[in-house]
Amino acid sequence: MAGLDITTPTSLASYDGRTAVESDREWLTEVLADNPTHNVDHAIFPAPDGTEKSFNNSRIISTKDGTKILWVLTAYSLDTRTMAPLGIAVHPDHRGQGHYSKYIKEVFEYSRDNDVLEDYDNIHDTALPVAANKGIPGSRAVRTDRGYVIREATVQDVYDSI
Repeated sequence: MAGLDITTPTSLASYDGRTAVESDREWLTEVLADNPTHNVDHAIFPAPDGTEKSFNNSRIISTKDGTKILWVLTAYSLDTRTMAPLGIAVHPDHRGQGHYSKYIKEVFEYSRDNDVLEDYDNIHDTALPVAANKGIPGSRAVRTDRGYVIREATVQDVYDSI
């Protein structure tokens, strides 16, 4: 795997990210309380070691002062060179403050600048319409499926749009 290991802690301009762990359970229960797709058991599982061909990565994203803001779940497949956001949730106390869009922009800038996604070409995002109206920069809605919006892009499309 080229670039930095995507399973390690990250330090973005405004946020820090790390693997979700058991001590995050109470906070994750609050974040995911109204989530129709994910629950806390989807968020806490053994961290990947970064050598698997396909794996999920569950992350807690905090501000620089340590305030937990977002939970992010992403699937990675080296066989198809695809990453797929599976879930993102903002804590209820921090919704409507622009964290989602700011985090997405910063994490892709970080990925570009550190070759984090060098082994991946494609992004496949399936989201509820409320989330899909923001979408990942550079991605485009290509179809809907059972109430979800499917967005696809290349990693380069995203980099070009930030």
